[in-house]
Amino acid sequence: MTSTNIMSLHKEIGFESEICPHFAAESSRTVDLLQERRTALISAAVTGQIDVRSATS
Repeated sequence: MTSTNIMSLHKEIGFESEICPHFAAESSRTVDLLQERRTALISAAVTGQIDVRSATS
């Protein structure tokens, strides 16, 4: 889910950034951290730093 999708979802359920700026800021920060973690995991898997052969979904 992209940050654009998150912001669209917030608007749909009534949490506009003017109403709840702290929530919007924390959500944005969380999305950024999750995207960073995802990138790090993909990089580690591609470079062989972690073994994904036995991983299951």
